[in-house]
Amino acid sequence: MPLPKRKTTTCRKNSDLKPKDSCVRVVAALDQHLSIPIQGQLTQTDLFQALVGMAAMHQSIHSMTRILDRMPCETSFVTI
Repeated sequence: MPLPKRKTTTCRKNSDLKPKDSCVRVVAALDQHLSIPIQGQLTQTDLFQALVGMAAMHQSIHSMTRILDRMPCETSFVTI
């Protein structure tokens, strides 16, 4: 007995996660679960955004200062 033919339509859900969206989610999770005391005008969120951005874009601290607006400099990371 032959099998019935399948419909040729397929349903694909577009659930691509963009790099910026993933960074936002990671920073939000870090902010929610970690607390880092920081002195100065930068915030914990600024620090997390810089670290996650460096990891996501495979960049160094020095190169990220040219990409992000509120990026701590190299010496700020050492003193945190």
